[in-house]
Amino acid sequence: MSSDPHTPLFLDTKTTGLDARDGVIKIAIINVNNVVIIDTVVYTKRQISNGEYKVNNIRHFELDNAPKISEIESRINKFVKDRDLYIFNADFDIEKINSSSSKEFKLQAKSTNCLISLTVDKLNRRYYISLSYTCESIGVDRGDHRAKSDTLHQ
Repeated sequence: MSSDPHTPLFLDTKTTGLDARDGVIKIAIINVNNVVIIDTVVYTKRQISNGEYKVNNIRHFELDNAPKISEIESRINKFVKDRDLYIFNADFDIEKINSSSSKEFKLQAKSTNCLISLTVDKLNRRYYISLSYTCESIGVDRGDHRAKSDTLHQ
């Protein structure tokens, strides 16, 4: 990983579902050069909804020996500290990271930037836009719907 603090980072999560009580089951962080910094499943007691399983293809047994979000918070902050961080749906991902933690987890990034806002402006849209639609609009094959591949496509 580049030690240059000006190198932006990209983060994505996968969750057990979309409800307020749902939490993170996978997190990935890459740098602007597509170097994978973190790519790990995350333990949770929450069940993965059928809808999320169909999208993410992550089964609950894959989380059995995974770290809890609280066990990797310091590692995440070690990499994002004082960096510009880009997240496609920043509010959602940050909320899910917080709901998965035993305490409020504060990302120590220099800035947290929501790529939905940037994409909506760039594609002249006036409402929420998905990563799938964004990739299709600019001719990028998105591949599977895993956190690492989604992060690579941000």
